[in-house]
Amino acid sequence: MQPQLRPTYRERFPPPALSSPPVPAGSHSIALQYTETSHIVVEGPATHRRYEFSAAYPIQMVDCRDVAALLSTRFFVNSG
Repeated sequence: MQPQLRPTYRERFPPPALSSPPVPAGSHSIALQYTETSHIVVEGPATHRRYEFSAAYPIQMVDCRDVAALLSTRFFVNSG
């Protein structure tokens, strides 16, 4: 009898897929760091782009048109 192979943690729990494509390199974007640990998805008020943050992925590139609104909350800081 062969031993049953169990999937690895990463296979069972892959990282979340981005809701929208990442901000392209070279565009006007700023790295923001999420200061909490829970998983959230926020929509940029200017671009309507969706950004996912979590403890595993606390830093994301954010379009500069959305940065001021996110920084006005207590949940984000400029990581640059």
